[in-house]
Amino acid sequence: MKAVVLDGLNEISLKSVDQDKLKSNELLIRVEAAGICGSDRHILHGTYPANYPVILGHEFSGIIEDVGSSSKFKVGERVNVNPNIACGNCLPCKTNLINLCRNNIAHGVNRNGGLADFVAVPETQLFKLPLSLPAEVGAFCEPIACCIQGLDLANVKPGDSVAIIGGGVIGQLMVQLVKRAGADVILLSTRQKIRREMAESLGASHTIDPQNLSSNDSFIGVEGVAPGGFDVVLECAGTKETLQQSLDIVRLGGTVILFGVMPQNEVFEIKPFDIFVRQIRLQGSFTGSAVHSKAVDMVAKQSLTLLPLITHLVGFEEVPKLLLGNPLSGEVKTIAKPA
Repeated sequence: MKAVVLDGLNEISLKSVDQDKLKSNELLIRVEAAGICGSDRHILHGTYPANYPVILGHEFSGIIEDVGSSSKFKVGERVNVNPNIACGNCLPCKTNLINLCRNNIAHGVNRNGGLADFVAVPETQLFKLPLSLPAEVGAFCEPIACCIQGLDLANVKPGDSVAIIGGGVIGQLMVQLVKRAGADVILLSTRQKIRREMAESLGASHTIDPQNLSSNDSFIGVEGVAPGGFDVVLECAGTKETLQQSLDIVRLGGTVILFGVMPQNEVFEIKPFDIFVRQIRLQGSFTGSAVHSKAVDMVAKQSLTLLPLITHLVGFEEVPKLLLGNPLSGEVKTIAKPA
């Protein structure tokens, strides 16, 4: 079968490999669509830990090809995959923090992922999706789950003001989710005009170029839409500059969710007294494995606008060049499909 294989640091190619052999309680999935994530670039460049060699792809859905010895699923059913396999035995798992499992094994990171014609997946990781849905939307379940995890931690309430920094697919999903949560003011900050326009069409009440955000009185000034700062700031860009900006625009006693992925060795200088005297809550958010079923339910019920977020459709053969290069012009979400 064909697969996008990461053999080492910056060593990626499409190659023919043996099809996964099913182990006990595993099913064989014929991949229909796989999302390209910013984390894939971090893995490729060594700024996010992974095992080599590995087939990339942690956002994917497909059709059941083989159920092995027995299963509650049937051949021909469409399923989405929760890529994070928790051990169930460590302290986080036993205290209902399975997304922080110390022994987590993830498809596309520690074991073969969905950028392949076929992949073997434990039955525990599968969630049924309707065949009536466009195949591409199934690949959104994992990023939506991550967003839900972050918003649960943020505790967005009706009437809140929320700033979302970063206009990629996560930012566009966050706009829709915070609107569903009842936020009154929803600001999205991103450099690209096309992303600002998309966010406005999805429910953002305001958009802005980030270079004008921190000093813009129309937002956090006394007469602004979020006087004194935003109740919640969702940092979805993953840079030191946007993290600092998040801290600058959150209100006294507000919450900043650190959602964007920075390189694992990145260092950010912080002023503890500023956090202390403003009583800011700075909260990390890692994966969405604990709430994956909620994301699948939202996709199955078509609760979110997803197809317009797909700005590029590519074949697996295009993925290595794509990941080695810069993000595509106007890219929000790229979905890869097998030949």
